[in-house]
Amino acid sequence: MAVLGKNNQKTAQQFVFRKYYDVIYYPKDYTNIIDFWKNSLLYGKVDKELDSVMINTNYLKVLKTNSVVRSTQNYAVSFVADSFNEMVLEFQRADQFKIIPKSKLNPLNVSNSTIIPKTKYDEVIKLFLDSSFTKSILKDKIYNLKDFLNYFISIISNTSLNVSQTSFMSSNISSPSVSGLVIELATLDHGDDRPKVSQYLQDPNYQFFINTAEKYSFFVDKNAPWRLVYNISTSFAAEKMKTYNFNSIDEMFSNVYSKTYLSDWKELKTLLTNYYKNNVETKLKVQRPELNCDSSVVNKSITKELLADNTYNDLFWIKLYYFVRLREEDIRLSQIQFENKLRQLTNIYNSSGEISALQFINKDTKPFLDGGTNPSYSSVIEVSKSKKLKTSNFIYKL
Repeated sequence: MAVLGKNNQKTAQQFVFRKYYDVIYYPKDYTNIIDFWKNSLLYGKVDKELDSVMINTNYLKVLKTNSVVRSTQNYAVSFVADSFNEMVLEFQRADQFKIIPKSKLNPLNVSNSTIIPKTKYDEVIKLFLDSSFTKSILKDKIYNLKDFLNYFISIISNTSLNVSQTSFMSSNISSPSVSGLVIELATLDHGDDRPKVSQYLQDPNYQFFINTAEKYSFFVDKNAPWRLVYNISTSFAAEKMKTYNFNSIDEMFSNVYSKTYLSDWKELKTLLTNYYKNNVETKLKVQRPELNCDSSVVNKSITKELLADNTYNDLFWIKLYYFVRLREEDIRLSQIQFENKLRQLTNIYNSSGEISALQFINKDTKPFLDGGTNPSYSSVIEVSKSKKLKTSNFIYKL
């Protein structure tokens, strides 16, 4: 077997060895293939309008497995689970009648499936806040909510982060499994090509596996040949959706998923205010050194402010969220442009309400506006290049 790609190789070697997998080992006649590395970066994370979405866990259903003993259950979107469960039965029948031998792919056993995006998002943001607001900063620099938010703004202004749910869902931080459309049959390293070939592409049941997957409306991940991804665009999938009263893909998205931009600002407010309550208000009195007129230093007792729920109104948090989204997407504006946009946002909010204001933010910060398909790798690169041609010196003051 030729040398194959692995993440710890030098860049030039890795490029060549990845080509071996792509050109030599991976069969060319498979049509139900998905490639998260190149062409389907956001599949299942965005709807048809390319708005980031999060799954409604009420629509998850248990997956069948051949494991006798298991510590946890695996789930997928209801119609995806129905399709997979039927696929498992077909494998069981094929095994019973000796059509397929025992192998890595017989029986089918689920290793991983849906990752609840909200749980993972909360973990990531908690880690970010803990690393940003050290004990010394919380003690010596944060005395009220305004101090806290100003420090948060300074961090957002100077680093590249995915703080909002919208940015988190469309980033590499969130796994394709947050969609509820993904089922993994192994826990192998996606960056190591050798076991992909030896354990799966050369498995005696791989042809049966990929053909049966297509029958039940599953893509197979080219770069993780043990990973099934549901194809929502087939006639088979349409019939499965109808059993749950979804008569179109749009109708399915509107029920099974929620657009993140509609709840982002409230989530941001909750995260920040709860963090303030849990980490600043726990020690309300601190000693702060101050200089006297004679240049001597005296420690003065300072009482930190308790957080009042009505400290800032909804528009304040929506504007802060807008600033966060502009920074996340690296949208480059002059100070005058930024202030004009804030006035425009305020006018929309005051005249047309919250939803219209959030739609304005979403349209103004969404990098892909063509709709209908997932952006390709080349599209992502073009957006990145266009951003760098603009200025970026605006600041946000509370």
